[in-house]
Amino acid sequence: MTAVSSSSGSKVAMYAERIQTSLVPARQVVEKRLAEVEYERAEYEDLAGRLKTLEKNGGGPETTLTELGAGVWVDAVIPKTDQILLDLGFDIHLELPLHQAAAYAENRAKMLEKRRVLAEQKWAQITWQIQQASCGLGLNAPASFEGAILEASSKPSVSR
Repeated sequence: MTAVSSSSGSKVAMYAERIQTSLVPARQVVEKRLAEVEYERAEYEDLAGRLKTLEKNGGGPETTLTELGAGVWVDAVIPKTDQILLDLGFDIHLELPLHQAAAYAENRAKMLEKRRVLAEQKWAQITWQIQQASCGLGLNAPASFEGAILEASSKPSVSR
């Protein structure tokens, strides 16, 4: 084995290790977070829409199905719907008028949309890094990168 092929082998091992131990797990974490944020954002958008519908009905009585537990549901009449109780998380609950609760839900959905965009950008960045490292392995390398990799591989490294 020559010094050049030994060097190529160590580069391949280095790129493969980086992909498997760092980049792929990082992308999986971001994918999971992205799914969580998207689910929560959709929930708040749905809540905002339902609160606006409730507000249009004037805060009067509403009939709804309510779960008693163990899969048992009953029809329930809520006599007054002008105030609602929001679960803010961390065991914090806040009673708000409908219009304030709808505004809170809309603002929360907008904030979660910003988080979703940031998570998508992070996912794209990690995916790009995986592609770049894959180019170093010669796997699925886009044609535009192959020449640059070959050129970089053929240049001698400068020692200081």
